[in-house]
Amino acid sequence: MENSNMFTISEDTHLSDDKIAYELAYNTTSISGARKDKEKATYKRWLSGRIQKHKNIDILIERSKNLDEYLGANGMILNKCLFIINMNRHKGQKQQAKRFKFEHFSESFQKQADEYFSWKLESKTPKLPTQFKSLKAKERKFFSASNSSPWTLNSDGVSSSQVNNITGLKSFYTYAVSVCKINEPTIAMLFEADSLKDFINWALEFGSTSTANNALGFIIKEAKANTFTAQYLIPQKYETYQDWLEELEYAKFIATDLKANIERNRETLDGKRNIKFLLNNSGPWKIYNKLISTMRKIMNVKQNSLWTHASYLAFNWMIYCPLRIRNVSMLKWLGPISKNDIYKLEKNKEIGIFKIVETGDFGVFVHKSHLKNKKSKSINSICQGFSGLSSIFEDYVRARESELLRLNATSEYWVFGTSNKTVNGIGGRVDYSHTGRELVKLSQKALSVMYPHEYYPGINPHAIRHLAATLYLNDNPNNYVGLSTLLMDDLKTVLDVYANINRKKDNLDISEWASKRLNNAA
Repeated sequence: MENSNMFTISEDTHLSDDKIAYELAYNTTSISGARKDKEKATYKRWLSGRIQKHKNIDILIERSKNLDEYLGANGMILNKCLFIINMNRHKGQKQQAKRFKFEHFSESFQKQADEYFSWKLESKTPKLPTQFKSLKAKERKFFSASNSSPWTLNSDGVSSSQVNNITGLKSFYTYAVSVCKINEPTIAMLFEADSLKDFINWALEFGSTSTANNALGFIIKEAKANTFTAQYLIPQKYETYQDWLEELEYAKFIATDLKANIERNRETLDGKRNIKFLLNNSGPWKIYNKLISTMRKIMNVKQNSLWTHASYLAFNWMIYCPLRIRNVSMLKWLGPISKNDIYKLEKNKEIGIFKIVETGDFGVFVHKSHLKNKKSKSINSICQGFSGLSSIFEDYVRARESELLRLNATSEYWVFGTSNKTVNGIGGRVDYSHTGRELVKLSQKALSVMYPHEYYPGINPHAIRHLAATLYLNDNPNNYVGLSTLLMDDLKTVLDVYANINRKKDNLDISEWASKRLNNAA
């Protein structure tokens, strides 16, 4: 391509998306007329991060190379386009559990599920298995199933209990077919103690703690006498009803222990799996800072997104004050206050972000009444300052004001709904799950740029808490009292979770120490 308008772009020059889109449409293609304007709009949309189709990516790369040559941009335009492509590489891709494709239940499995649902909804009884029939009449009456808590339908004619059970059964069925290669799984297999632990470990690795917890809850309720499972789901390999009941009792014992362990370590389990790559690195702070830097670049690409801006800021401050996501979604913008008036935040039971008038520093205040462990005597209200982050807080405040002006709205919340599709409408409080998804979305984009050949599902709110705890302990070994303050948790809870993790490292250190001493002695 002959360049009749060559000019050099330095590293400091800002070439707008509009300018790049214009040049891509008007100087790298041979089309003419109104189509050029359409092409320009397409390129501008791609440059804002909205590019998905593979063929579009190939076109964008090729024309970016041509435009780099045409404008003498020294590869800057191509680099920007590659950044955007990597950023969106995993857009729409779900966590690893979704990689195990769910097929429809087999006919026999569906029949079992339908019979169970009919029992819970309408107390309909299926055919009795031989083992139960062989019991004496008095025993049958004693062990007979009782539907003491039937499911109910909501105003839409749907049973939420049925929906939850279908989700759990889908997970187990997927595991049985995809992992265990069982052609005809049965619901009864879920209650066999030998395979129960393996299924729960799989659910925790590729699903979620909720998936595992729901399955265990179902097992604990059903793995006993006088239940549908005990009476109607007896596998043929059990000769007697008593044999099956013993298996169920053992399964309940295993399930109760597993559920208690999950509840005890829920936040760690939810969070740790999404930051293994970071914790396994010898320099986690360095990787964390690179992650933040990459998020900043993404925020610049998606300048029109208040939520991207808010999520970037949250990743900066939550490492030093790892609130639970429910509290993050509740934060209000308390505005500028004097140092002498901070006590009023306690008095008014506030929760929000504030700015100190005298210093210009920002901070977060959360009254104890809003915390999960508010009844604990050892928990106090949170008042944490962020003296080194003033400039990015100021950037967000300006972006927040601009967004409210654009929406012609007002809001007391730090982050708010920007569409009437949100639960409380424009300017209203947003559901905490939406806030969590935004954090995951931004971190996944950043990780896609940092690790182009790997897949990481993004960092969820639980993971941020776990990361904060781990980085704190790395810098302050065995300071569990300080960690309990950082996490706003009871010391006992912190010791149960994090002291156990550190004990594994202590064992390794002791082993290395013993080996060294023994070698020296030899």
